[in-house]
Amino acid sequence: MNASIKRSYLWDHFQIYKLTENMRLSCISNDTKQQQEVKEFAEWILNIGDGITKSDEGDEWIQIPSDLMLDKGDEPKETIVKSTYPDLFSNYERKTSKSRDSEFQLT
Repeated sequence: MNASIKRSYLWDHFQIYKLTENMRLSCISNDTKQQQEVKEFAEWILNIGDGITKSDEGDEWIQIPSDLMLDKGDEPKETIVKSTYPDLFSNYERKTSKSRDSEFQLT
């Protein structure tokens, strides 16, 4: 603990900034439903950072909304990949197909 930045002799020279505006809100579409969803998510994230979000389990736990949860399913890793990169497999197949087509044209 004595090696933390707050214990440093330089700490008195630091200026602390608090991030209060989510910049993602300024670059979303004109769709009001999407704007509302992003705003609610941004407020939820800010509340977590500020220690305001709580759970029935206790102060150190947070409640994650069900729309942010992934179903485990039969193949959990595949579920994560498909959720994170929804077009990964089709893009890969399309790219491989184009590569094969160009190989055949070169020979």
